[in-house]
Amino acid sequence: MSLMIEVTLVDITQGAELVISDVAAICYASTKPGKPRLIQLMKKNHLACLRFASMAVNITGVSRACTHQLVRHANFGDMQESQRHVDASGFGYVVPDSISLDSESLKVYRDTMLVIQQAYVFLREKGVPKEDARFVLPNACASKIAKVANFQAWWMFLYGPAGRLQTTAQWEIREVAQQIESILAEHAPTIFGPSRQVPIPQ
Repeated sequence: MSLMIEVTLVDITQGAELVISDVAAICYASTKPGKPRLIQLMKKNHLACLRFASMAVNITGVSRACTHQLVRHANFGDMQESQRHVDASGFGYVVPDSISLDSESLKVYRDTMLVIQQAYVFLREKGVPKEDARFVLPNACASKIAKVANFQAWWMFLYGPAGRLQTTAQWEIREVAQQIESILAEHAPTIFGPSRQVPIPQ
């Protein structure tokens, strides 16, 4: 079956913008309170101060193709559902729109997923261990992953040179990034999201 992408908040630094602002005061001996100081440091592109706040999320309904991209980001902690230990019989899978919008393509795709599921079950019934039976599983196979990082890492994930909000990013990880930005913007609007007070440095 096909699944929906969902990012859920696990934990985030409470009062993150005030924490970051207070840390920034050490660097600049600034007397500006709270938000004005935070705007000042963002204008100076002093992203290192963002390391003093962090966020952890759970990401579900994504494909293994997507999680392979997610784990490549540096300065993140990751915990992913293990195909070595979790039985994947009847696995869920992601269907790209480019496939689902064409009936013939969708039929071939779903038929292929069914054949793979049957092959996996057959191998398991023959006594093949999960760690070896998983070799037949596709990139489409749904997965779950938890990610934790400081705000600087999240900022680079979203807005950096290879930021996942860019239109050139793969559609699935871009949707993940959009949900992550929404969570961060709710808790730190001066730094993240459409209500940012400063533009993204080029």
